[in-house]
Amino acid sequence: MCLNLAACRQFREPVRTGQFDLVYRELATRLVQFGVEMILQALEYETEHGKVLDEFFISTAGKFQTEIGKNWAAEIISRRKSLSKKRMS
Repeated sequence: MCLNLAACRQFREPVRTGQFDLVYRELATRLVQFGVEMILQALEYETEHGKVLDEFFISTAGKFQTEIGKNWAAEIISRRKSLSKKRMS
């Protein structure tokens, strides 16, 4: 048991911070996955229905802040451009 309240807080703070960081990282990962899933679904919708969702893709540009999110989004956009070129040929 801690007799000095200040010492107890200092001892417990890293645990709280560590737990918060872990929860934050997990939440951030899920949000990235959700965002990537949305643009992937938009690409599938464009492909299946012959629609162009430029406004949606423009609104998502630069929104991903993690490296994984940026990489996934870039890959989806690259595939979209490739599919667009094929449709125009």
